[in-house]
Amino acid sequence: MPFALPPAAGNQRRVFGYLLGTRQINRAVLTAFVRKGLVYEDLPYHNVVFVGLDAAGVPRHAHKRSTNSEGKSFRLNVEGSDPAHSFHWVGTSRQLYVFEAPIDLLSYITLHPEGWQRHS
Repeated sequence: MPFALPPAAGNQRRVFGYLLGTRQINRAVLTAFVRKGLVYEDLPYHNVVFVGLDAAGVPRHAHKRSTNSEGKSFRLNVEGSDPAHSFHWVGTSRQLYVFEAPIDLLSYITLHPEGWQRHS
């Protein structure tokens, strides 16, 4: 099946509520990823979607995670996603940081914000 991003919600209310409130991600960090189109809220279930781009900036991967904080959590790579282009940040330094999950990346940046945009 060809890859397609899930439809986006009209706002990011639940994504911000979950990532800022429940996961304690720094607002400026989350806003930077949202503005680049790397994080958004989908429809109809209001999951958070973490987008992976190729070198040309074309979406090639999407990982969905539920925003509910009660019950079982939901995690899924969107069908047709290319794992070679998973969720990431491209910096300008030669340092590379590797994380198991998208929220781990955002949490690390929240804890170590000094110059985070320079690192990949």
